[in-house]
Amino acid sequence: MEAISVMLVDDERLAIEDLRNLIRWDEYGFEIVAEATNGKKALGLYEKYFPQIVIVDIRMPVMDGLEFSRRLLSHGRHTKIILLTAYKDFEYAKQAIEIGVSNYILKHDINEQSLLSELNKIKKELETEKRRHGVLRQQFLKEVLEGRTPDEWIRYENKDYIENPKENFALLLVHLDVPYPVMDGFVHITGNPIDERLDLTGLILPESIYYMEKISIDHETLAILVSIKKIYSQREVRETLYQTACHIQKKFRQQWGDTVSIVMTSTSCGIEGISPLYQKALNVIRYSVFAGREKIFRHQELFDRISHSPINVEPGLGRMSKSLKSVEINLVEAEIENLFMLATFPGWNYFGLKKVCSGLLYLLENYRQNNALASISADVPNRNDEWTDCWYSVDGIKCWFKEEFAKALKSVMDIKANGYSKKVQKAINYIEKHYSDDLTAERLGELFEINGIYLSQLLKKETGYTFLEYLTNCRIKAAKDLLATGKYKVYEVAEMVGYKTSQYFSQVFRKVTGINPLDFMEGGENDENEH
Repeated sequence: MEAISVMLVDDERLAIEDLRNLIRWDEYGFEIVAEATNGKKALGLYEKYFPQIVIVDIRMPVMDGLEFSRRLLSHGRHTKIILLTAYKDFEYAKQAIEIGVSNYILKHDINEQSLLSELNKIKKELETEKRRHGVLRQQFLKEVLEGRTPDEWIRYENKDYIENPKENFALLLVHLDVPYPVMDGFVHITGNPIDERLDLTGLILPESIYYMEKISIDHETLAILVSIKKIYSQREVRETLYQTACHIQKKFRQQWGDTVSIVMTSTSCGIEGISPLYQKALNVIRYSVFAGREKIFRHQELFDRISHSPINVEPGLGRMSKSLKSVEINLVEAEIENLFMLATFPGWNYFGLKKVCSGLLYLLENYRQNNALASISADVPNRNDEWTDCWYSVDGIKCWFKEEFAKALKSVMDIKANGYSKKVQKAINYIEKHYSDDLTAERLGELFEINGIYLSQLLKKETGYTFLEYLTNCRIKAAKDLLATGKYKVYEVAEMVGYKTSQYFSQVFRKVTGINPLDFMEGGENDENEH
């Protein structure tokens, strides 16, 4: 917490000096910002510094401490006042408590301990009030953004939250860049809410910005209310906001390694005009997926690019289905291009994009299942990060679909080339994805409703390997890839590929490859005894 500001008021200069020297103010979190020898002068200094605590003598010429306290408290800034009083003024001081003075200290009893005790008590009150005020201020500002606060209340009764409601305001809507939800089931962990992660302290601000206030919207979205001192031109405002947005993006990336996209609004002369700007910015922020990560937009710029026209994906999906049957990858990729063009030209169509993605995903799943390939959703836990890295932009999503369809087509061509039956192909696909599990031929047979011994015989007949041999080869192939990275120890690799002990893993590894795992890690040759 920043140092708490204090003003000392006493008609005796010596008394002020005694107070100043009584404690080490800065060491205890306080700072004396002003001193005055009469109430009238003190009011002028109060208007300049707005100290949080005022220590004032109750008996002074020109304006006594009680009258001074009345006038100061009329400002409504919740300043804490400590009266310094003598024994004869005891009843007088009690009256002061009734008008809102925090407390009083008897002059004859004041010492380092009694003063610190009173100051620390007020310090705790200020900290509590600050937290409470922060919650209420956030609630008020959010209601203003959502248009739920009456204009009259904004203008006349909000001094605690907006000092000057007729200032020039603008918004920066900050949104954490997250993957587009191409399919259900993937989990993207974003960490703490963006409001907690984005710290504006120390941010370099242009001179024309008076202050900025964060307003939490949801886990991934934050509004920043910007107060602009004076507007010379809208171009200057745009440049100022853009410069500020760039600083925010840079700071967030440096602190967290994540990126944010930001929508800048135009200005509003008065806080009551900010709600329509917020609603527009909120409605367009999701369209940033069409542009990619870490972008800055004017809300009108995004709004002008948006399209709500219905699109028809059925003809394109139908042509793709025919191309898949004939295994024509070039035609499949061309249709993917055409479908994404429907969602991006002539305007960015968010719901059209959802329609394209769901249509392609259905076609991909259907094609895989019809050709004895595992469901693509089964791969979500294994390839979550790999996939979602592509889903931050429309171009990335388009490339992802092309790649997944190409993989599916290649797998089908491999099946046809090898002449595997559907039962064997299903078993192969399952083994290659779940080799690290505790697999047996009997367990695999149960999954595919076939006798385990018969399944092993089919595998041997079509691939040349028994179930155990095929499983072992899959595990050793994966182990070699892991060992080659140099990131893991032998026992870790053993566990990762499905072996309970590193000793047994080493025996199997040597039998298959002709070399020990440790020697392999050091650059030894491996043989070709793999399927």
